[in-house]
Amino acid sequence: MSPAARWPQVLDHKPAGQRDEYAKMMAYFDAVNFSRKIAVPVIIGMGLKDTTCPPGSIYSAYNVMSSPKRPFYDPNVGHEKVKDFRAFHEKWIRAKLDMIGETVAP
Repeated sequence: MSPAARWPQVLDHKPAGQRDEYAKMMAYFDAVNFSRKIAVPVIIGMGLKDTTCPPGSIYSAYNVMSSPKRPFYDPNVGHEKVKDFRAFHEKWIRAKLDMIGETVAP
């Protein structure tokens, strides 16, 4: 299995003379940079065995969010949906959509 293309391993495959340039560019794409701007309620599911979206990256993004938020995590799950998240997700979305409907109803 090849190494995951995530920070900092992705730089291992770049020419040594260009790694600083790549690191500077990649900072823009880090979810933590966008998470600071989130202004709506958030639920996040994290599989602690996830090699696609490593939990450290997800927690970093989660920790800088100032909006209402709720984490769901499972130490035995990879990149699939966390069981408790899946059960909560549909009800949560429905409640949010119902609230929106109430604000625009005549």
